[in-house]
Amino acid sequence: MREFAARIDSSPTFVSELEQRLREHLLVARQGRPPRVAAYSGRGSLGGWVRVATLRLARELAHRDRRMQGEPSRDVPAQNDLELDYLKAAYGPAVNRALREALESVKPEWRALLKMHYLDGLTLPQVGVALA
Repeated sequence: MREFAARIDSSPTFVSELEQRLREHLLVARQGRPPRVAAYSGRGSLGGWVRVATLRLARELAHRDRRMQGEPSRDVPAQNDLELDYLKAAYGPAVNRALREALESVKPEWRALLKMHYLDGLTLPQVGVALA
């Protein structure tokens, strides 16, 4: 797990915090729901499942740390763009519908790969390691 955390932030403090948060995230029941590890379906390797959870949580913690230190988020545009706002309002629903339909036609395994890469921001080598 440490080698996956080190790809995001190799400081001992970060790795220690990530380890503790990962244990809590996977093994502790919350609000009447079972622990997250209970959701593991067994369709892939448990190690791969834990690696993906580790990388996702590491990215989330790193993002939170950047926000707390006052660094601008890479996810939010620096300024308002009126043209972009117009395009989103005019075409956003149609684009969202088309993307939803396209993704529903993709096999679940391929959707998981796309999610890891495009939503979670994992590089292709990291996706490969997560699935190994």
